[in-house]
Amino acid sequence: MQRHIPARASRFRPDAITESIPITDEDSLYRVRTNTSVRRYNSGVALEPTRVKEVPQSGNSIVSFGFVMTVIGLLLMSLFFAIVIVSWIIPALQKWHDDNTYGFPRTTHASRDVGHGGISDFTGINLHGYLYVIEIEEGDPTKLNPHIYFLVHVSSNLTPITSITFADENNDGKLDMIVQTEDGTIFTFYNDGTQFKKQ
Repeated sequence: MQRHIPARASRFRPDAITESIPITDEDSLYRVRTNTSVRRYNSGVALEPTRVKEVPQSGNSIVSFGFVMTVIGLLLMSLFFAIVIVSWIIPALQKWHDDNTYGFPRTTHASRDVGHGGISDFTGINLHGYLYVIEIEEGDPTKLNPHIYFLVHVSSNLTPITSITFADENNDGKLDMIVQTEDGTIFTFYNDGTQFKKQ
């Protein structure tokens, strides 16, 4: 069953307006009324300009603190790496270079006039665990009389002779030879006027 819906009356029907209100002034139909919500009243008092004060946000201080801490952390990390490089890496690289160039353990040298015909050059070496001191007098190579002094046989070929010094140990007026190894062992060779003898 179909119901008839009456037509909806419009409030803007011109016939309704013309029937209820007689038109005497045609311009009044087109006059625009000012919205009362936007009317402004001036009482004659001068208005002060509005001043806005900016308040710094707290987020800026947090960002600044984080940036400062990051910079300090980077500086400390750089300092740490610099200390590591200077203290460990550079000496290790230098030792590796010296070992490859000169061998290890390296020889120990000394020069002294010990009364064997002039100044003598002394060289201390570790030859596969056998410790030697070689004495070669300076002068004509054809007249040299080198001396080889055996110290001891050690279990490691990495134990070097660290020093060769001279002193009169037995008070006979001749310089004796004192040899020390890296492990602290000291060997004394007594001078008989032509060579050293271990006692």
